[in-house]
Amino acid sequence: MNTNKSKKLYLCAMAGLGVLSTAFINTAFADLTLAPLSGWDITGNYGNVLSLNGIPTSGMIVGTTFFTDNGTNHPGFSPTEPASNADDFSLATTASADQMDYVTTRFLRDVTRIFILEKNGNDSGLVQGLDINGDPIGNSFAFTGGAAYWANTGFMSHQVPPGAGTPQLAYGAIITSDVPIYGIRFAAPGIDPVSIMAVIPEPGTVALLGLGGLILLRRNHS
Repeated sequence: MNTNKSKKLYLCAMAGLGVLSTAFINTAFADLTLAPLSGWDITGNYGNVLSLNGIPTSGMIVGTTFFTDNGTNHPGFSPTEPASNADDFSLATTASADQMDYVTTRFLRDVTRIFILEKNGNDSGLVQGLDINGDPIGNSFAFTGGAAYWANTGFMSHQVPPGAGTPQLAYGAIITSDVPIYGIRFAAPGIDPVSIMAVIPEPGTVALLGLGGLILLRRNHS
């Protein structure tokens, strides 16, 4: 088999894999589970997150977070805590979804593990995965404020307005999906995300699937 033909078969295999993966993600039954953080490295009160559960933030991504109120996107109830404040690795800024219907975070790629740091871990509601189009998939998971899957990091997060009120502790949990998803949506008026971060998947599985597809194609054309 010549080199050009091999390259074409490889590209066909990878393209086919992409189509199959996207179709699978869009139609999959995404079940979510929540668990408490088991470890963290944070520089201090109002500090930067360096790692969670042993995973450095260099191996994570943040997405685009927005609030929805009465069916339309909304910057939020508090001008000092807009939704975009959840899209970083810092405890110095927080978002507040008070009086909002939904908090949605979308990522540019598929993920299966999402960390959330939230003020006090005391809000309740539902969380659901999103497909590549940003549409909810799978069952929604009901979570409860103060439950065991909220771990107290011991570090303070941003207080509003600055210099007033009582600082609030950052509590953390990890959301795991049984299939790749492109984001999450909280139906939890009052939830205050400090940071929402996704773990970048390792490329090994995709590479193996692509190699398997190439081998099958080569066999069929040999």
